[in-house]
Amino acid sequence: MKSLAVFSIFHPRRLGIADYSDDLVEALSRHFEITCYVEAGQTPERVRRHAEVKTHTEFRGREDRSLYQVGNSTKLSFLLPHLVKHGGVVTLHDACQHDITHPYFKQHRWRFWMEVFRSLDPEARRLMFRPALNPLKVFRDAVTVYQEHPEKRRYFSFTRFILRNARRVIVHSRFLQEQVRLLNPKVPTDRILHGIHPVSPVSRDASRRFLSDRLGVSFGKDTLLFLSFGAIQVHKRITAVLRAFKAFLAEHPDAFYLLVGPRDPDYDLDADVEVLGLGDRVKVLDSYIPMEEVNECINASDVCFNLRWPSLGSTSGTLYKVFVIGRPTAVTSTESFADYPEDFTFPVPPPGEDEWKQCLEIMRTAHSNPERLGEMGKSARKFAQENCSWLRIAEKYAEVLDRA
Repeated sequence: MKSLAVFSIFHPRRLGIADYSDDLVEALSRHFEITCYVEAGQTPERVRRHAEVKTHTEFRGREDRSLYQVGNSTKLSFLLPHLVKHGGVVTLHDACQHDITHPYFKQHRWRFWMEVFRSLDPEARRLMFRPALNPLKVFRDAVTVYQEHPEKRRYFSFTRFILRNARRVIVHSRFLQEQVRLLNPKVPTDRILHGIHPVSPVSRDASRRFLSDRLGVSFGKDTLLFLSFGAIQVHKRITAVLRAFKAFLAEHPDAFYLLVGPRDPDYDLDADVEVLGLGDRVKVLDSYIPMEEVNECINASDVCFNLRWPSLGSTSGTLYKVFVIGRPTAVTSTESFADYPEDFTFPVPPPGEDEWKQCLEIMRTAHSNPERLGEMGKSARKFAQENCSWLRIAEKYAEVLDRA
């Protein structure tokens, strides 16, 4: 059996890539002898059952293959020096690499300035150097723009830097596959869908009884429950859903909107709920709850809202968890969500008046046409079962790693 080095973060880190990496290593352990390399001080839990764990400073490049989980998070920056020195296969989770590269560039300033002219588009370079009025301060001012510009992740993504050091790239979506081809057509790119474990939920009535006890509320037979699952952040467009929900409550006052996930300190959900006067019709589970309880919440819901704007091209792992339970989901009409047909998703326009109005129409459809929701849910579950099992995903990974 060949050996494989995997660089990533793992549980108990609460990040989507950590969950993904745990599941991926478990599935790949049937194909490789795996050593997971982590940041010093990290103590992974689940992954130890399937792989040896070492700090990244112990890596010597002796494994047959190397796999790097690359996403837009500073928590993953420890792996960049190894990718630059040794190369390997990269799973690219985002179209933007600003945050993961920032600590590396602070330490390797010469590399930063080299990559400014190798990796950035002319428009981004002009934006970076335009504010410099004093030639003696040109580089200092450029760094300030790079660090503080409100759209820094759009202009200074440095994805080309990652691709230049990758021998092969794995992505989850056609959108990201096309982005890689545009930025570096020389690097081989493979699309492998996000993996998901099969779920056999109990009856919807049983899930509703569980959630009723958990929240301390009473659900009627016809009570509609809308759900958003994942980190509660401003770019998830929660405000638009709340605005639609307020209008829907005027027509059907017994509905609920449930949010499950950690709060982002940059978004004040409670203020939005108070301003809109939604009272106790909005419920929040923002403490860590086991995945089994999350599945109960999804199973109890009628429609899920998984909006993102702006999108950095990432694939939502929470979206696949909703699919495998069999619930239709509202997603933003962006290229990064184009892989999911309207057989089981509701497209929602980007921010504007039409955004919240379309959310309202989706809620109305849930009330007027539950049969349609049922058919959409079956299609979502079929898609996940046929395409996204970890057994299938691991086989595709093994093929790609062998070719590398």
